[in-house]
Amino acid sequence: MEQDNTILIVTHGNIGKELLDSASMFIKIEQQVQVIGLYADDNINDVYKKVENFISHHDAVLILTDLLSGATTRIAALSLQYPQVEVITGMNLVMLISAIRESLNYDVKTLAAVVKKTAVEDIVNVRKRIDDEE
Repeated sequence: MEQDNTILIVTHGNIGKELLDSASMFIKIEQQVQVIGLYADDNINDVYKKVENFISHHDAVLILTDLLSGATTRIAALSLQYPQVEVITGMNLVMLISAIRESLNYDVKTLAAVVKKTAVEDIVNVRKRIDDEE
């Protein structure tokens, strides 16, 4: 059954836009993906209003943020009052690609778990991986 999940990227500066541009080198991006950047001169409340506005127009939203201890995640966490929202932080390219690829296959809670698992599995010490294989 196809799910109606959308992805919202909330990052500091242009990180989210650049990751989305990079993801498009690997996969075709057909579904709704929105980027909101937080810049030094931005008002946190104004950025949250953008997030809340996005959520109000979608059935289920997976929010990806860049930094656990950052303002982007604090802003996104305010959205957890809505049951149709999940937030995953520590965004990287494989996480974003996974979210886009899998967004139609799972409900938003399961999607969040799948995306996190994929991202964590992709974090490796390459030297150790090579040495362990020999």
